[in-house]
Amino acid sequence: NYQWSVFRFLANGTLDSSFGIGGRTNIVFGGGSNEACHDATIDASGRILLAGRTSDYGSLSAAFARLLPDGGLDPTFSD
Repeated sequence: NYQWSVFRFLANGTLDSSFGIGGRTNIVFGGGSNEACHDATIDASGRILLAGRTSDYGSLSAAFARLLPDGGLDPTFSD
């Protein structure tokens, strides 16, 4: 499956082990053949907002995700 991988680094350049698993979180949007994250920002609560696209069988769709500060998917963020 194709996926978005989000990494968080500490100021010294090492991966932040408190984020996701070993500093990385993976997001799968259904296994499309062409997925890409194009923009990211952090809101006032420390949540990471991601925007991009996913496609499967020639159909292109917008894709959005919100991560909690620990790297987990935010269950209150809905499509």
